[in-house]
Amino acid sequence: VMKLRCPYCKHSLGSEARSACPACGKTMMIPDRLRGEQHSERKRARELRERAARREHAVSSDDFLLNRSPGSLFIIIAVMTVLGVLLIGVTNRIYPTRAREAVAANELTALRIAVERFMCDCGRYPSEDEGLDALVLDPGISGWGGHYVNIIRPDPWFHNYCYIVTNGVVTLFSMGPDGIRSADDIIAAEPTPDEVVRRHDIGR
Repeated sequence: VMKLRCPYCKHSLGSEARSACPACGKTMMIPDRLRGEQHSERKRARELRERAARREHAVSSDDFLLNRSPGSLFIIIAVMTVLGVLLIGVTNRIYPTRAREAVAANELTALRIAVERFMCDCGRYPSEDEGLDALVLDPGISGWGGHYVNIIRPDPWFHNYCYIVTNGVVTLFSMGPDGIRSADDIIAAEPTPDEVVRRHDIGR
């Protein structure tokens, strides 16, 4: 191993080349060859340390699973399951609600048309006591031409559709998700004359 000495005080520098003597503090010139070799050695040593640090901190997915106890894996699965259920719940509150509103609106339209056809045949609307069942079962009225609908189902939130007759004016609606009279009620629109006319009535 080459040893260097300070050109001023002759202090031995050992194998490490420095730009200043540790004994006298004077600056000296270091041969480029020695400086380059030491720089390369330091660079290689630094790279080796960085690689070792990366290997120490790098964790593969297999290591993550294999190094966990069964209890830890169970907790992870349970947490993921709960998050999935919550996500599904949030999604169901947004999109299925709109889908249910569309179903309710379509069924209300069909019921409202049936009520008008009942009116055309019987000369009056079903009473509130008869309710919408009069569209399916003959309440004993002259001119009844049903079935006007095949079945009366509850709305998509499993509430009965509401039917009110006030001074000859029909109000037919669903109370929506909350099941009470509120701003989210879905009200059937009055059908057009073309919607009320049945196919077998055309040409009479």
